[in-house]
Amino acid sequence: MRLLYKHIYIIFLVSLTGNLWAIEIDTNFKTKPLRYDTNYIESKSDNIHLALIAVSQQTGIDLVNTKTDYRYRFVSNTPMRYGIGIDYEWLALEITYAIPGLELNNEAKGDSESFAIKLGVSGRMFRANAYYRATKGFTHENVEDLYPDWFLNEEYYPYLKNLKNRTLNLSIYYTFNHKKYSNKAALRPIERQLKSAGSPVIGVLATMEGIYSPTPIIEIDSLQNSYLNFKKAEYLKIGMNAGYMYTFSIKENYYLHAALIPGLMYSYGDVLLHNDNDVHFSNSLGGSIYSRMTAGYDGKKFYG
Repeated sequence: MRLLYKHIYIIFLVSLTGNLWAIEIDTNFKTKPLRYDTNYIESKSDNIHLALIAVSQQTGIDLVNTKTDYRYRFVSNTPMRYGIGIDYEWLALEITYAIPGLELNNEAKGDSESFAIKLGVSGRMFRANAYYRATKGFTHENVEDLYPDWFLNEEYYPYLKNLKNRTLNLSIYYTFNHKKYSNKAALRPIERQLKSAGSPVIGVLATMEGIYSPTPIIEIDSLQNSYLNFKKAEYLKIGMNAGYMYTFSIKENYYLHAALIPGLMYSYGDVLLHNDNDVHFSNSLGGSIYSRMTAGYDGKKFYG
């Protein structure tokens, strides 16, 4: 019996010694100073955030000729997708699927196949985005402008199942007032804007886009000379933009966010036609504009 007490005493002594040593290490540990004003920004990046998502994304392709009043307008008919979003620290992941019976797309238009992936990295000063989307199957949306009596004899829109579009968007921008304004709070629930604040932003962006039609999409001879009956069209657009973002903090948990960022873009492209083996090149200079407006609730356990 005495031997048992001795073992218990030794175990207790070793455990107590270990705790005392751990406390000594903790008291000497130095934390790095925060890179933001805690009166304006609250960080919740240590928590895992879950969100229910419903997404409807459509793609449009226009064939335009400045010498005529008509433009070909092709649009996708992608079903509504549902899923979940996960946010933790700098990582954001979204997974969505189409649910049978809840597609909410137009039955008079042909179905589109679509794939998309988005990656966003949010830092205190910089925000970087990469977005890729591929769509196959488009509907001639404004067919009645060309054929006013189309639906007297037809039930469905003209559908081009082999028309494809691929787009890759890349962007990065810098936030000047990063100590008081949180771009994370406007986009993701990992931070909260405690007081109203805004910031000028400046960035660079690039877009690579391809449109592919293995079969001719224009069958009317009179329009062959007015519109580019393309087989392949690929474009590269690069540019810079600058603007302003602001978040209004309303009654502690509510917020209203707005952003307006105009820019200047240079575009270079090459086009291959069905009736011509030569590659046609083009370049142009134009403008771009990005706008965003959101409103929501950000509480301790729920947000939306």
